[in-house]
Amino acid sequence: MNILVIPSWYPSQKNPLGGIFCREQAEALADCTDCRVIVADWGQNDGALPLSHPLDSLRALGWRSGARRQIRPRNERCFEFFEPTLIWSPILSGGGNQKIFKALRRIYRDALKMFGKIDLFHAHVCRPGGYLAAQLSAETGVPFVLTEHYSRFPGELINGRPHPETELAMSRAAAVISVSRPAAEKIKAYGYKRVQVIPNLVDEKRFVAQPFPSGPFRFFSMGGITHSKGFDVLLRAIAHWSPVAGEVEFVIAGEGVMKNEFQTLARKLGVDKFVHWIGPVSRPDAPRYFQECHAFVLASRHESFGVVFAEAIASGRPVIGTISGGPEDIVNETNGFLVPVENVTELAAALARMKEQHSRFEPGAIRADFMNRFSRPVVTAQIRQLYAEVLAGK
Repeated sequence: MNILVIPSWYPSQKNPLGGIFCREQAEALADCTDCRVIVADWGQNDGALPLSHPLDSLRALGWRSGARRQIRPRNERCFEFFEPTLIWSPILSGGGNQKIFKALRRIYRDALKMFGKIDLFHAHVCRPGGYLAAQLSAETGVPFVLTEHYSRFPGELINGRPHPETELAMSRAAAVISVSRPAAEKIKAYGYKRVQVIPNLVDEKRFVAQPFPSGPFRFFSMGGITHSKGFDVLLRAIAHWSPVAGEVEFVIAGEGVMKNEFQTLARKLGVDKFVHWIGPVSRPDAPRYFQECHAFVLASRHESFGVVFAEAIASGRPVIGTISGGPEDIVNETNGFLVPVENVTELAAALARMKEQHSRFEPGAIRADFMNRFSRPVVTAQIRQLYAEVLAGK
């Protein structure tokens, strides 16, 4: 079976971790099922030419001048078809999704020549991936499946309804996947009824459980240093808890526009002595940071799933998350605690409780729970079954 993946978000030169879960799912489908997977890679946002930011436009032009069409194997049955594309405002001739669609059409034709019939498209996120998949499906007759990952779905509303591109993608998809039950309810609230919950996956061979480390009790946190990930809430919770110096530390990984602001807040709150900001962590290095901590915490304001929580429990680490959309489907009594969004007091109490009750969390049991729900064989089997149902017309 040949699957063409059309991801709105995908790792690129400018954002190497953007949409990494789309790449890892594509690789896993090729590894764990009978699917050959072709990924449409147009550079995603690397080629954006924003009218209001000339310097960014110059960077995009520089990227395009050095980028070349190529086919990049990810494994024996997973291939990225790279078609570097400049994208400009839809208010200008040829702008918006038109350029991407031309690139996507070329990728489809090249994949046909190389591998034969494409059985199914799998788009990730309505805009632009789902919308482009709907267009290509109408042109080719190939059905498409759509996975929506956007934590603030549906985003922009027009007269109380989702954007027309979102409406088109949702209405024409042969099946819609949501990565968590709360996210599925958001989608259903707009009248899209055919929604199946299939979670994101984590590579169980890379993220493995190890004994807890010695030394101070270490909390690990990782994500974009932005408002939505709630690092300001975490810093305030540390201040509210006021742990004993030398007994507790927080390692925060990631980069983002609010990093300086949050570092200033940490100093103002007097918690900077507990916090180590280590910057972005590469995918190969990520498992080590989970293994070197005692517990994982992320105080997100919005999540559709929360892959980092699944990575933590794959590593046998207990977690603290928020009731923010995705963690509710991951965190349970076996592996950690949930607290309300933006509740500094309850988060502080959960941090203290995690340290005090840490001995009740058993890495083997946490890992086993992960394997049953989020490992590659389990999740890819669900996706492959959905593909079969779509192609059978069910």
